[in-house]
Amino acid sequence: MMKFLPYLLIISCISLLWKKNDIKDYVKEQLYVVKSINPDDTANYEDLYAIGEAIGDSRVVMLGEQCHLDGATFAAKSRLIKYLHKEKGFRVLAFESDFFTLNVGNEIHPETSEEEYQRLLKGINNIWTGVEECHSLFNSYIPSSLRSSHPLRLTGFDNQFYGLLGDSTLKTFLKAAFDKGHLKPRLSEKSNEKFYIALDSLTSSVYKSREQLLHPSDELISLMNELGVVLSKIVTDADSSIENSLEIQVVKNIKALNDQVLHFDDREFDSLRDSLMADNLHWLMTKKFPNEKIIVWAANSHINKKAGGITAPFTAMGHFLSKKIPDSDIYSLAFTSREGYHGRSESIKISKPLSKNLEKWIPDDIDYAFLDWKNETSLADEQFYMRVLGHGNIKRAWQTRFDGVFYIKEMQPAHRLNTK
Repeated sequence: MMKFLPYLLIISCISLLWKKNDIKDYVKEQLYVVKSINPDDTANYEDLYAIGEAIGDSRVVMLGEQCHLDGATFAAKSRLIKYLHKEKGFRVLAFESDFFTLNVGNEIHPETSEEEYQRLLKGINNIWTGVEECHSLFNSYIPSSLRSSHPLRLTGFDNQFYGLLGDSTLKTFLKAAFDKGHLKPRLSEKSNEKFYIALDSLTSSVYKSREQLLHPSDELISLMNELGVVLSKIVTDADSSIENSLEIQVVKNIKALNDQVLHFDDREFDSLRDSLMADNLHWLMTKKFPNEKIIVWAANSHINKKAGGITAPFTAMGHFLSKKIPDSDIYSLAFTSREGYHGRSESIKISKPLSKNLEKWIPDDIDYAFLDWKNETSLADEQFYMRVLGHGNIKRAWQTRFDGVFYIKEMQPAHRLNTK
């Protein structure tokens, strides 16, 4: 028996190593319980300290959501944002919303009037501003912070313009840039007129149905192709003094949106929006808020840090951003849930998770929890099921795509604000 002892020890060690690599055991051993997701539960943030420690000195924290109709996630994110602002020094909140509206002529400051503030909020999609779960964040916490020594400033990074393409605000902005010589080439009177007609055409196409976008008219295609040529030339002809200016960044966003519409059904263009969102975030980090830490509010699908999405060839904003700044500067926190309902106008029941899902490994008596795996290299290649994308059961090596996960046992739908 003694002669077999060394082999038994070796087998035992291998068994221990295998256990360490098991994602199910890791979840059970490393889970941190979060006591509350109530946005107004701000007297004590001790249950969020583990998240703060995991984030460390990261400059950008990206907070995801399974889909844009998850009320419980909105509440959890609102409370987490208050903690990050008050105790971790984050002073900028960036939404997956209109870069132009939230960065051009809409600065908020201690003297910002209620009317000005409400106008700014229109640049943020009302799937967030129009629900009860975010009400205290938008209508109490942020306005109050503006009168403090550490205001929480709002911004956006999406290249979708939410109706402002062709609007007088954008036209005024672009005309001023042309008049000052900030944008080249200068347009002739005829070209100038055609340029703004093309902008209006882009607006009308963006908000058409999928069928109309799949079959655009020859006239629209011609106008948008010409618009694309002019926009490309503006970017390439920009001299070094303005190549990183707000004007050029806005033009890049219009150009990307124009290309997205022109190539609506071309899978090779699926990542273009995410690429511009990363570019916009990087611009905000380096140009507008160079000394600030930024909280990013977006979908889980956009904060994925690994190249290639769930379906190729899509690549998410998180990956593009990780190529622009050190990975240590980013913490990507996905949100997931086990059961419940989501939606807004009507509740949609969430399908049951599989027994092999991460969500099923968490004890039944835990309502909310956090798991960090950013620096856990032993889990690098193990695949497992999780419900981070649209509440579906999908198997991937999720620890290579997100730095951590926030678990909500029972999802609740978002509740529309009563504006009467």
